[in-house]
Amino acid sequence: MPYRVGQRPRFTHAMTAQGYAVSTEFITAGQRRLSEGMARRLGAARRSNHFSAQMLRRLDGNPVALARVFFPPDHTEGVLDALLSTKSVTEALAVVGVADFERTHTEVSGRLPTATEAEALEISRSAPVIVTTGISVDAKAPQTVVELNETVWRLDGVRLQF
Repeated sequence: MPYRVGQRPRFTHAMTAQGYAVSTEFITAGQRRLSEGMARRLGAARRSNHFSAQMLRRLDGNPVALARVFFPPDHTEGVLDALLSTKSVTEALAVVGVADFERTHTEVSGRLPTATEAEALEISRSAPVIVTTGISVDAKAPQTVVELNETVWRLDGVRLQF
């Protein structure tokens, strides 16, 4: 499955356009304290609370990605309800007034999955995964971070393109 990681990442739209049936299963959703590293990436107060969701993404019924998204509460009030309803980060952000957003930073790394990740992705703990971490800002206010996304991808299920 080829997925272009660019300035405007839109997973559901990109996969649907390629003919895949996309489904999203929510594992958790609520407020969560950020780790020190995530707070630093978002420019947020250390250990501050943010809206958060963990989602399992499937293509044609097969798990391909386990995504954790974080939204700063001062810019995205109501985003979790919108996300649970639409199952789309793009649509959820639009509901709360962020009509367009852009990815300003993407990091890629590889590692072995945790037990929880391996179980969700239906892979062995010895099967490597790709991890992408991205920061997105409001396209109309580039200094305003609206989302941090950390996604664990099955190595055998994705071909990232930059």
